[in-house]
Amino acid sequence: MNFRELVLKKEGFCLERAQEGDFHIGVGVGPDLIATLGIMLTSIARNNTKRGVHMYFLATAIEKKDLDRLQKMVEEHKNICLEILYIDAEAVKRIIGEGMPVATFYRLLLPRVLDPSVKKAVFFDVDALCLGSLDEFEKYSFDGKAFMAVHDTLSGNTIKQHRKDIGIPADSKYFNAGCLYIDIDRWNELELTEKAFQTAYEWQQQGKFLWFFDQDALNIVAHDQWKELPYKFNLMIPVLREELHGKLPEDTVIIHFAACYKPWSLWTPEGDDFSKYCVELDIYNDYRSKSLWADFKGKPMNTMGKRLFSKWMLMQGNVWLAIKWQWKYLKDKLSSKCNC
Repeated sequence: MNFRELVLKKEGFCLERAQEGDFHIGVGVGPDLIATLGIMLTSIARNNTKRGVHMYFLATAIEKKDLDRLQKMVEEHKNICLEILYIDAEAVKRIIGEGMPVATFYRLLLPRVLDPSVKKAVFFDVDALCLGSLDEFEKYSFDGKAFMAVHDTLSGNTIKQHRKDIGIPADSKYFNAGCLYIDIDRWNELELTEKAFQTAYEWQQQGKFLWFFDQDALNIVAHDQWKELPYKFNLMIPVLREELHGKLPEDTVIIHFAACYKPWSLWTPEGDDFSKYCVELDIYNDYRSKSLWADFKGKPMNTMGKRLFSKWMLMQGNVWLAIKWQWKYLKDKLSSKCNC
């Protein structure tokens, strides 16, 4: 099909700044994540002042007040231009079938809807921050592969079982799709967008479930068509905490708050408990305070966040905080059962 027909309209800010040597970045976003998008964009702009960055937002809708703030942000950073592509969500839903979040599949549209003159692009999840130069991506060669990605943090038997469940060969790795560096011509030559959409549809028709939605679909169809990047291009919090012991490497380019590690879902009046142990929260709050979304506080810490923080404190040897937050977690669990 012609995927360009899924783009209902386009609009942009400061597109006259666009130049041939710009770095191209795509983001798929839902209406409830515009603030996190703006904070992420701020991190990109502040760490890439010497190069033009052409941003593409693939969205269903964006409210006027959010557009106004995005426009102001782009105007303040002279190296950024922004193009918004409004996607026909109902049409995408018909392609992939019911039962999966539509916006998460927008990333797979990126190579099919960009101008043909764009040869390489990076897709970011909205729950990420850029901490370094995007030029680092260009130090790596695709070597005939369609895209580059980072090995996912699912560990041990978990990743082995998941590969088996979705039919990936035992000798293939499973990547995280939160940051994809894409060779657009090669991707389109292999028809990865079409194949991933078809896979998602077929799994649903067969009554099977893809736990990680588009990420699973892409792993299924492209398990042998990607090249591995080091963790610095998609540093996920479990790696930061468990392998790096909470110490952020200086060469980190992208930090990714995947799964239950969203900083905006960890607000608590007891935030001082975190300041010493969760460097990622300090980093996020620093960029938030420097952005036009400094007023965005997020949501109170959820039950899973309390459990994860308790586990992290135990790993750090802080038994008191581990017990404190495990107790808060158990109180939440008990309360939810009583309310059922």
